[in-house]
Amino acid sequence: MADGSTGTWFAQPQALASRGAEFARFRLRLQRGAIRAWHTTMLAIAAIGQVLDLLLPHVGTAMALMPWSHGYHFHGPEYVVVVCSAVALLVRCVLCAVSWSRSFELLYPRIAPVLVLIGNAGATVAFSYPVYSGRQGYVVLVSLQVFAAAMLSGLSFRQSVYANAATMIALVLVAWTLAVPLTTAVSIIYAILLCCFMSGFAGWALENSSRRLFREHSHINDLAMLDGLTGLKNRHAFNTYLPRACQDAVEGGHALTLLLVDVDFFKSYNDTRGHIAGDQALQQIAHAIQDAMHRHTDFVARYGGDEIAVILLGVTTDRVIRLTTRMHEAVNRLGLTLQDGEQSRWVTLSTGVAHLRPPLHPAALTALQVADQALYAAKRAGRNRFALLTEAADTGAADVFEPGRLQIA
Repeated sequence: MADGSTGTWFAQPQALASRGAEFARFRLRLQRGAIRAWHTTMLAIAAIGQVLDLLLPHVGTAMALMPWSHGYHFHGPEYVVVVCSAVALLVRCVLCAVSWSRSFELLYPRIAPVLVLIGNAGATVAFSYPVYSGRQGYVVLVSLQVFAAAMLSGLSFRQSVYANAATMIALVLVAWTLAVPLTTAVSIIYAILLCCFMSGFAGWALENSSRRLFREHSHINDLAMLDGLTGLKNRHAFNTYLPRACQDAVEGGHALTLLLVDVDFFKSYNDTRGHIAGDQALQQIAHAIQDAMHRHTDFVARYGGDEIAVILLGVTTDRVIRLTTRMHEAVNRLGLTLQDGEQSRWVTLSTGVAHLRPPLHPAALTALQVADQALYAAKRAGRNRFALLTEAADTGAADVFEPGRLQIA
């Protein structure tokens, strides 16, 4: 059975990402301001520290603020600190540039999990040498990057756990390399580990809160894209989806099929049976059309009034004919009738089918024009039938089919 009125407001084959990917993009949009602020601030702090390190010797101070600056004395090889600091700064520059770029939502989730892990490990190594050498003020910077991995870097909870695990491993390795006294190493590592747990709980709570907000946001979007009477997608959803479907068909090199369905004699049915009965009949017809579409990706929308539109991707001509025939027969089985004078008339369908095969014109207007021409041909041939066109042409060139017989009228 095709997709009903619940779930995502449209389904685009090969292009629609999973709910998990949608949530990841939603979370990034929420956190983009914090991500920008974090990476930019850390680069600014590094730049200010470097400037101060250049100025301090001129005022008679030999001490340097940044671990890589000349004049800072620590235990262990200096090149390790310089290399790790350079890696951390390079990572921070890349992440900062991406956070301000137009490709943020595309690039950041791909590179951030790995780069944050590498950058945090490099910065931890650079800060650990002075920390274990007696400058424990740098513990604050290590704690800050642990907190940022969970809250400010745009990572998922699991990704932040990996990044902070890398931080802890770097702390332990440097302590082991420098043969730091056990009491000193344990006190520092315990403080950072405590920060990891606190940040982890905060990050977990933030992710759960973002998920709840995402579900509420998605539900509102779903409702905004549904027709209140029939439960099908509405005209706005159709107008949004059709250009994307056309583009997907062009890029994928497969057929695009658009059905414009018109309910025959529906105005007379409303006039004779009343609008309440008319609404009920339209609901039954909409459900019958929806049920005739078997794939989850088959898109059905109320186009307007008593018109319904169906969009199919990658379907052969024979299958289009079978689907449309099944749709007509399903509506005929509803047995909706109206009195026209002394005669009874069945409420039936007239359908225009635009079946566009590669190479396609990417404009959605082309598909609408062809489907509209086919619909006119079906009505002119006597209603209760469908006409199929494969390109814009005179309506006389359309193949017209009557449900159940599948032959040209």
